[in-house]
Amino acid sequence: MRRRKVLKTNSIVVLFVCFALICGCTPAVKNAKWTCFYLEEGKDNECRNYYDQSSTRVLEGSIASIEFVKEEFKGELSVEKLCQAIKADGYHLSVKAPENSLEWLNDVLRIPDLQEKILEKKEIMMYTPEIKKFTHLTMKYHSRSFGSLNEEEQKNILRLNRLMLENLYEKDCPKAKYIIIVRVRSVCNEEEKKDYLESRKKDNLPMTGYEDMKYSIFELDIDCIKKLYRTQGQFDYNSKDQKLEGRAFPFSEWMNIDNTTEGIYQKECNGKSKKMN
Repeated sequence: MRRRKVLKTNSIVVLFVCFALICGCTPAVKNAKWTCFYLEEGKDNECRNYYDQSSTRVLEGSIASIEFVKEEFKGELSVEKLCQAIKADGYHLSVKAPENSLEWLNDVLRIPDLQEKILEKKEIMMYTPEIKKFTHLTMKYHSRSFGSLNEEEQKNILRLNRLMLENLYEKDCPKAKYIIIVRVRSVCNEEEKKDYLESRKKDNLPMTGYEDMKYSIFELDIDCIKKLYRTQGQFDYNSKDQKLEGRAFPFSEWMNIDNTTEGIYQKECNGKSKKMN
């Protein structure tokens, strides 16, 4: 993560101090599980970029795609295995798409009364808080065709059905993992520090204590499906782990995963799903 890149983003967004973010970051600095994710090239292979594995979580409510995508089926997970597991339970589904295909799975998600079909075969089904929420939202239009629903109603049906499949076929169904929140610590070298301080002076930002600036903590969102990231906050610290300043960037633009964030993307987006907090 480079400060110059963040500052470039900051120039086109509204900057303001977010009290909750600023106050909530300091205690986690020393207690974080910092893991190196990007080694600098050089004689010592110095690591200056870390991310906090203990804080990484899924960003609830920011779903990029509810339907299944091929990138989700990795390792032991496969489209064919999930299709066969669903068909083996004999729900009598009317699906026209080719069997054992991604299209077949997504057509299953478009069945408004899938929950009723499942309950005819399953005596017990675990109702998580989120499944309860979408069951309540969709109960009025389970008997209608998917095409007759408006966009919001269709999304609710897709979300409910996806949640049920994830719950019922835990070993075969990938859990939706779209946007994750990651805390990153980046130690600046002298050149980066000089550039950063000059940009702060130019923007008339406070300079008190910045002669001893050592590193920054960034709050990032990573879109695992679209392979993008954006910066939501930056917190600067000195060599004594004392916070100098914190800023939030709520309208920052999405950028392509680059060489400094590729390591996090590979470890978190392609690994086991995190639980929603």
